[in-house]
Amino acid sequence: MRRLWLGLALLLAFVGPAVAEQGYFPPGFWGKAASSSDEWQDSFYGKWFGKHLAAMQESKLWIAKPQGKTIFSVRLLYLPTWDRPTMMRLTEDASGQFRYIFKELNGKGGYEPGSLAITRRGKVGAEDVAEISALLDRIAPLTDKTPSDIDGGPNACLDGTQTVLEFANANTYNAITRHQCEMPKGDDLRALILLLNKISGDRVISPDTF
Repeated sequence: MRRLWLGLALLLAFVGPAVAEQGYFPPGFWGKAASSSDEWQDSFYGKWFGKHLAAMQESKLWIAKPQGKTIFSVRLLYLPTWDRPTMMRLTEDASGQFRYIFKELNGKGGYEPGSLAITRRGKVGAEDVAEISALLDRIAPLTDKTPSDIDGGPNACLDGTQTVLEFANANTYNAITRHQCEMPKGDDLRALILLLNKISGDRVISPDTF
């Protein structure tokens, strides 16, 4: 059975017209098998994730791949059901320096996103850059080593927080989504999210989640 937390609360997020949220992921990305359930999931994820990225005034990373001085990008979308949606985007330049941009909406991750409320920018310290690089080596996000989506079975978390990590260089794009229950302690994706939260000044993760 697909995740039990995907019930009425999250379905309410799709009442109303779909507008700018379309096209934030490659067509069919979240439903790679040719079945109606996979098509539904692809549409569900695309609209849910996309509407929050649109409200954050973010680019479509799979189309607008890194260019110029930027050689690699990582974007985390953090969607707690009942609390503010947040986003952290890291960009790496040719010297290995990472910069970040943090954004926060005033809506709810499982309902309507609201509008952009906070934007902050900064540089990533050398120690955190080393840890990011080590985690990325283990996750290998631009390969098939880490599945884009998994069926973790029934979940029993306090909140239905969903996370979306996108990765892109000049030639390749990939995205990985996980419910918070699908990342146990010691999981590299969880460690990366916690590190991004630390870099943001503990702004990404809302209280009583994750």
